[in-house]
Amino acid sequence: VEEAFGDLKWKTEKSFGHELGFGGKLDLSSEDGDGVVLDFKTKEFTDPEKVEAYDEHLMQLAAYRVGMNLPKARCANVFVSVTEPGLVVVKEWTQEDLDRGWEMFNSLLKYWQAKNKHK
Repeated sequence: VEEAFGDLKWKTEKSFGHELGFGGKLDLSSEDGDGVVLDFKTKEFTDPEKVEAYDEHLMQLAAYRVGMNLPKARCANVFVSVTEPGLVVVKEWTQEDLDRGWEMFNSLLKYWQAKNKHK
């Protein structure tokens, strides 16, 4: 993490609730500069080139940065291998990806709220 993002003031497991009706708990974040939001995933893998990140991962991070009011935060998933000790892959998402992730998340949030009559 330090290699990818530098020596920042990190906060662990920070929770939030947002006025749009969603909340979450970040694994690791920093509010230095524009901010950084990280989500850790454990996964079985031995080849770092074959680690896949999914739209669900993207939507989660996009929602977290909105929820934390860090609209320009860098966001990444940190994949930790459970089969190869010490093997870690950091997948940082682009701004374009994060904009798409927020659009997908927000659409699903509105759908869920309408379906469940949640105001």
